[in-house]
Amino acid sequence: MKYRRYRGRSLFQDKWVYGAYLKEGSRHYIISEVNKNLTAKCIVVYSKSVNEFVMNFNGEDLFEGDILVNKYSGDYGIIEYNDDYEKYFIRMKRSLINYSIDCLNDCVNSRDYFEKIGNKWDNPELFKE
Repeated sequence: MKYRRYRGRSLFQDKWVYGAYLKEGSRHYIISEVNKNLTAKCIVVYSKSVNEFVMNFNGEDLFEGDILVNKYSGDYGIIEYNDDYEKYFIRMKRSLINYSIDCLNDCVNSRDYFEKIGNKWDNPELFKE
């Protein structure tokens, strides 16, 4: 079974927490750790803040909802999942071109082109519709 990593904004501490995701009834949790007695530390998070890990890029973890800037054009993009293609894309704000997330690792010099600058929850002003 493939382990999937998530993050969510803690309901009570107002900070990001990372781990496995669990929904029970109307509550949403991030399981941040499991101790040797197999007791899980479950942290209640805002349901709309839960998002999945996508990849590591330039030493930073990227999650769905993260905002990247193209350093050459100045255009911003947000990481979103596309159900039609069943993969993540960087949907650019001004450009008609959307980049496959695979491009970040596969395209020449992509590490020089893009930089993570925030996410849609902490920095909503960067990517208003």
